[in-house]
Amino acid sequence: MSHDEGYDEKRRYFLTRLLPGCALACAGCGTAHAVAPESQVAKAAPPPVLPYGHKFDMPYDAQMTVRQYYKAKYEEMVQFLQALSLDMGKSNLLDMVRTYSEEKSLVLGNAHAEKAAVNDFATWVGMFRDPAYQKLMTLEIVEDAPAAFGMRITECIWATTFQELNAADLGYLLVCHADHTWAEGFNPGIRLTRDKTLMQGHGLCNHRYTWEG
Repeated sequence: MSHDEGYDEKRRYFLTRLLPGCALACAGCGTAHAVAPESQVAKAAPPPVLPYGHKFDMPYDAQMTVRQYYKAKYEEMVQFLQALSLDMGKSNLLDMVRTYSEEKSLVLGNAHAEKAAVNDFATWVGMFRDPAYQKLMTLEIVEDAPAAFGMRITECIWATTFQELNAADLGYLLVCHADHTWAEGFNPGIRLTRDKTLMQGHGLCNHRYTWEG
């Protein structure tokens, strides 16, 4: 097999099997990223009182904690991408991951819009009031108006996971960068403004969604 053939085979595996199975955090969260019913979005849930120490150390299932589950979920993908970067170059790899992330999250946002009774701004920000989010991140709602919604996130299982895997650059593209097109896919009138992320080493993520429809 030639070098080019080997590269093409790895790229096909990346695009068709590995990433669709485990990449975008907005697809991997499950209930936390689903469109929450109205009964769940009335107010933000308080942080749970836990007997396990940190909430990321709560049991995910009978075998693993939340922390262990997310590490296992992404570890193989990270190892593959880091190996692939040796063949195609880090810059080219990141460009490919960025393109995939944008395309996939746009499709995901479209799918969420189709499932929602109404794909308006209130429905979008209502998702972040779902108590499931508090199991995977620590967030505080700092702005809550009809056309603006801000969150301060100080802990995030995805930032923790990718940083522990020494892959925050990949995590940023697969998780954080995808937030923008995910919102756009749900409704083109929704915009995300953010200049700090835990994934990039800042002390918080400062999400601010605005309605420009």
